[in-house]
Amino acid sequence: MVAAPVVALASTLVLKEHDGAQQFVLGFVANAGVTKGLKYLVDKDRPDGSDQNSLPSGHTSIAFQSATFFHFRYGLRSAVPAYAAAAFVGYSRMHADKHFFEDVLLGAAIGALSARLFTGSRAGDGSSWGAVPNFAATVNAAGRVTVGYSSR
Repeated sequence: MVAAPVVALASTLVLKEHDGAQQFVLGFVANAGVTKGLKYLVDKDRPDGSDQNSLPSGHTSIAFQSATFFHFRYGLRSAVPAYAAAAFVGYSRMHADKHFFEDVLLGAAIGALSARLFTGSRAGDGSSWGAVPNFAATVNAAGRVTVGYSSR
């Protein structure tokens, strides 16, 4: 579970793509928040009965978030091995009796969508959905804080 996000983030740092690192982190945080939130709200029993954190699969969501980041940042060719690894993660979670198919499917969808929302192409060809945010905060003389937002 740790390898995929580490490799994805490291790739942006090695290539000195600070915007790519920001995009990855934003997608990762969104993915983790939605996944953990649903686990907390749903309380679905695992197939092996070990706890009530079955839906969605967190391992699968992280793997697909990383693979989808590679896809939309660097192209499909570089993402094929990551997608294959992500699919194997989902399969292995079902095979280990930790998740049902729908848990894995929802985890994959959450991971892929969270990456897609925040990831732009390295080539700058405008292939992102435009959700990569730029925030700016200012404080006026009266002490009021104004937060501005724009997407790229």
